[in-house]
Amino acid sequence: MAQRPGALVGDIGCGNGKYMGLNAQAVMLGCDRNTKLLEISHQRGYEVLQCDVLVLPYRDNTFDATICIAVVHHLSTERHRKRALSELIRVTAPGGSILVTAWALEQEKDSRRRFESRDVFVPWQVKTSVPKSAVPKAAAPKSSKQSKKPPAPRPPGDARRGSQ
Repeated sequence: MAQRPGALVGDIGCGNGKYMGLNAQAVMLGCDRNTKLLEISHQRGYEVLQCDVLVLPYRDNTFDATICIAVVHHLSTERHRKRALSELIRVTAPGGSILVTAWALEQEKDSRRRFESRDVFVPWQVKTSVPKSAVPKAAAPKSSKQSKKPPAPRPPGDARRGSQ
């Protein structure tokens, strides 16, 4: 996916940042749910945050291009997969590009993966040991179903309306 210099590209499900440095002329932002893999991306110097692909913390039309490599097959239901694709479309600007890949049914003979059918959930297991760090987490969007917290008390003499 060739992009103009300075294009903003979102790597949704960036993992360890494998694809984050492939286009030096693009500005890459990565996100993933896995803290251990994000730590590796962060150590590599990439701009990443933790979030869920089903509720991306980006504004509509944020990215010139979006990539989502080897993520969709880890989502457990068709509804979740469709929701993730909808999110990719939402955060990609009109006329932008979206690249989505998933593992192939056909595998090399020496592969440890064998798929019995076309629609397969692939569980995710991290076997590396990486120390925890301050990987930024995206703020969860507020839902109308959530109860609002009461306002924090203000110091005496606060001139704002409704002061105590």
